[in-house]
Amino acid sequence: MDMASGCIMGQCPICEEWVYEDEVVLDQHDNVLHKTCFHSRNNDKKVIYQLQQELLKAEKRIEELENQIKKGQISLFLINKSS
Repeated sequence: MDMASGCIMGQCPICEEWVYEDEVVLDQHDNVLHKTCFHSRNNDKKVIYQLQQELLKAEKRIEELENQIKKGQISLFLINKSS
């Protein structure tokens, strides 16, 4: 990895390291970021969105199973599984 050079432009809010002028990127709010942090942040947003979607699906499935338990529809299944 090359050493950064030039003036310090600010501190990166993602990694909290100093950002030099040869590695600076400004985001939509004019925050000073490293190029690598800027790109990883965008990837992190995609991963977070995907995880949120999976969480919603899991929560819906849990709710369905809880409703089935309340109705007694899967109590035999649970008893047979534990034996």
